[in-house]
Amino acid sequence: MRQAFEYLFWPHPPHTDFSNPKVVLVLAVCLGFIVFSFVLRILRRQSRDAMFRKLSRTWPSAMLWFGIAGAVLLVSRVAEIQYVAMRIWWFVWAAALLFFAFVQYKQFRARHYEILPRGLKLDPRDQYLPGRRK
Repeated sequence: MRQAFEYLFWPHPPHTDFSNPKVVLVLAVCLGFIVFSFVLRILRRQSRDAMFRKLSRTWPSAMLWFGIAGAVLLVSRVAEIQYVAMRIWWFVWAAALLFFAFVQYKQFRARHYEILPRGLKLDPRDQYLPGRRK
């Protein structure tokens, strides 16, 4: 238990650099979040579904902030900035991302609906039935 606590909260974790494949992968994910936020903003603007536009209003800004926060955490880890480079912040970041995704999923499932067009009922028997009196 003590080792896990020290692993998460140690203020100065071991040094890493930008040539580490894990660092490159995490940096690519964070930059992907930032790029995807702009793509999502454009897709949201072009969507014709009003309910989708309303429910996805927070997605681009959330993706942008998660990308920026992840990049700051990564750069602080490589630059060895104490207390900001602690591993616990990555767990907090991941938990916040999962919580945001879960809440958005539940909200989208609960509130997204589609208005079906009402058409005239075309009954083939109508042409054989008597019409209204004039």
